[in-house]
Amino acid sequence: MLAKLSPAFLIWFAAFVSGDLARAQAQTSMGGMAPASAAKAANIPAAVVPGTQVEAALSADAPDESGLRYYARLGQSARVAAETKRLQRLYPNWRVPDDIYAPVANDGVDEEPMWDLYAADKVDELVSAIERRIAGEPGWQPSKDLVNKAQAKVLRRKIMAYWQDGQWRNLVELVKGANISSAEVDILWAIAEAHSKIKQTTETLEIYKTILNTNTKSDARIATIQKAMGTLRMAEVEQLVAMAKIGPDGKDEFAAISVDLTRARMSAFLHDEAAKEISGPELDEFKAYAEKDQDPNQPALAAWYHYKRREYREGLDWFKLALEHGGDAMVAHGLALTLQNLDMKREAEEVAYAWREPLVNNSILFIDILERDLTKPIPPYIEPQRLLRYGQVAMETTSGQGAQALAWYAYNSCQYEVAHEWFRRAVAWHPKEPTAYGYALVLRKLKKSKEYVEIINRYDGLYRKVIDLVFPDDLYHPPTPCETDLRQAAMAGMAGMYGATGMAGQAYMQVNPGMTLAGAQPYGQPNMQAQGAVQDPARMYAWGRVPLPGQNGNVQMQPNGVFGQQQTQQVVKLNRSEFPVSTSPENDLRYPSPGAAAANAGFAGMMAREPVPGPWPLVARRVPGIGPMPYERYGFTLLPGWQGQTAASNPPASAQIAPAGTLWAKEPPEQAPIDAQTGMPVAGSNGHGAGGYGVGAPQFMAPAAPMQGGRPNDSKTTFRRG
Repeated sequence: MLAKLSPAFLIWFAAFVSGDLARAQAQTSMGGMAPASAAKAANIPAAVVPGTQVEAALSADAPDESGLRYYARLGQSARVAAETKRLQRLYPNWRVPDDIYAPVANDGVDEEPMWDLYAADKVDELVSAIERRIAGEPGWQPSKDLVNKAQAKVLRRKIMAYWQDGQWRNLVELVKGANISSAEVDILWAIAEAHSKIKQTTETLEIYKTILNTNTKSDARIATIQKAMGTLRMAEVEQLVAMAKIGPDGKDEFAAISVDLTRARMSAFLHDEAAKEISGPELDEFKAYAEKDQDPNQPALAAWYHYKRREYREGLDWFKLALEHGGDAMVAHGLALTLQNLDMKREAEEVAYAWREPLVNNSILFIDILERDLTKPIPPYIEPQRLLRYGQVAMETTSGQGAQALAWYAYNSCQYEVAHEWFRRAVAWHPKEPTAYGYALVLRKLKKSKEYVEIINRYDGLYRKVIDLVFPDDLYHPPTPCETDLRQAAMAGMAGMYGATGMAGQAYMQVNPGMTLAGAQPYGQPNMQAQGAVQDPARMYAWGRVPLPGQNGNVQMQPNGVFGQQQTQQVVKLNRSEFPVSTSPENDLRYPSPGAAAANAGFAGMMAREPVPGPWPLVARRVPGIGPMPYERYGFTLLPGWQGQTAASNPPASAQIAPAGTLWAKEPPEQAPIDAQTGMPVAGSNGHGAGGYGVGAPQFMAPAAPMQGGRPNDSKTTFRRG
C-alpha cells in the first residue's frame, strides 16, 4: 500500500515539513518528475507522530485548530476530547476557544473532503487529493494540522508494516531520534518490541516507562506490564511493577494480573534470573488457579518450581496433575526425575520407558536409571524381561552408554560371550576408557589373543587403564564372584565377605561339620533356583540373563540356571611381537546412522573407513589431557603430541573441572591425582582417578609380565628409545 505514494508527493512532503514550500511547488510543477538527486529526498522524514519535535516546530506560533474544529463540526465528541488533550500537551497555555463549533476558514478553500478521507483512513486517496490540489492550484497548501495527521498516518502504517514483517532494525531506524511520547499506545508497544528483538533492552524499558508515565487508562497500563513480561527480564519488569498506583482499598492497580506476575517470577526462578521473592500467599493463589485450569503447563510450572527447590514430594503431586491434564513428554520427564530423587527408581524407570519415543531425554534417562545397578561390581538380580527391553532400547538408539552397562552386567555375572558382544558395540558407539578397558578384560577372559593385543595397542597413549593390563600394579585385588571357588567362598563367608547361607557355605560345612559360618545374606535378591537366573561358580549370587544384541521376544533360558564351572583366568603373555605393534585405528562395528542397529543385529551397513590406509605407526603419540602411561615409570615414553607436547598432562583432563556451560561441567572430576614420577594414583586417595577403575570394573589386575632388572623383558626395549 505504501508503494503507491508517488515520489513527487514524498519530495513535496519532505520539503513542506522543512519549510521550503517554493521548492516543493517547483518540483511538483515538473509533472511529478523528480531530479536525479531526489532519491534521498524522497524518503519519508524521521518518524513523526502526533506531538513530535517536527510537529512542534511547525506549530511554534499557535496550535492549528482545524482538525479540532472539523471533529467538533461532525459532532465526534471522543475525537474532540482526544485532540484537545493533544493540543494541551503541546501547548500548556492553550485553552479551548469558545467558537470551536464555528465554521473553519482556510483561505477560502474547503478541506472538508480531505478530512473526510482522513477520517475514513483512506490514506492513499488523501495523498492523491493533496497531489491534485497542489498541481491544480499554485500557491495552495493544506493546513498544518492536516499535514501532520496525514504524515502521522503514513508513518503509522510504515511502522506497523515493519512490525508485521519482523523488520525490527528498519523499524528502530525509522523512529530513531523522534519524540514518541505522545504516540498511540499500540505504536509504542510495537517500537518497544522492535528494540527488544535487537537486544536493546534499555530502550525497551524506557518506552514502557513512558507509557506508564503518560497514560492513565487502566487497561493500557495493565497491558503494558503484560507486554513487558514477554519482552524483558523479570528484574526489569519489577521496575515497571513498582510504578503501580495504589487504590483507595490499599491494593495496587496490577493486582488483577497477580497470577501472571507470579507465573513470570516462577519462570525467572527456573531460569536463574533475578526476581522478587514469591510469598506464600502468592504461591497459594497461583496453585489454586493452576489446579482448576485445564492447561497442563500451569501445574507443570508449579511442579518444576518445587523440583528446582528440591521439594520433590510436593513436586510429585503437581507432575501427576499436569499429566492428568494432558501434559507432554517433558512433564513425564520431570515426573521420572522426581521419582528418581525420591529413590523410587523402579517407578522412574517405568515412566521413562513409557515416554521414551516422544522425547529423547526420556530415552536417555531410562538408560541412565538402570545403568547404576547394571554397572555395580557385584550387580543385583535384574529380571530378564527388564534386561531384554533395556537391550532393545540400547540397540534402537545405538546407545554406547546402554551397551557398556549391559556389557559390565554380563561380565560381572559371568556371561562373557554376551559381554563381548555388548562391549564391541559400546566401543563402536561411544568409545571411552572404562568401555575399552572392559572390552580388553573380556577378550582376555575369552582368550581372544589377537583381538586383545589389538585393543591394547590401539589405545596406547590414550587410555591408561587399558595399558595397565600389561603393566599391573602388583597390588592385591579381591577376586570377583566369578573367580571364587567353593572353598574360597566359604572362607570368605567366615570373614563376612560373603553370606554363609549359599550352596558354597553349605558344601564346606558338610566337609567340616564342626565349623560355624556367619555372615551377611547373599547379594542376589531372588531364590537361587529362580527361573532363568545365572549364578556364579560358588552359587552365592543370582543374576538375570543378559540378551544378545538385537534379540527380540522372550529370553531363551537354559534349563540349568547355573553358569557352569569356573573359567580360570588366562593372561596372554606379551612379547615384542605383541606389544607394541602397528595397529589400525579402524573400528569394525560402525553403523551408518542412528537406529540402524535395530534392523540388523550384526555388522549393519557400510563401514566408515579411515582416509589413510596405513602403514600405522608403532609408537603412540602424546595426547593432550592424558596422564602418563604405565610403562613410562620404566623409562619409556611416547612420541611428541601433534602440538609438540612431550610430557604427560598432570593432572589429566578427566581430573579437572570442565569449562562452565559444557555438558561435562555437571560431571564431577576424577578424584585421584596422578603422581608425575610413578604415573600411579597418589597414596591414600579413595577416588577412582586416572589410575583407578571405571564403572563396573572388577578390582583385580593381571599378573605382572616377566621383568628383568626392574624393566620389561629386554626384547621389548626397542619400542621406544626413552
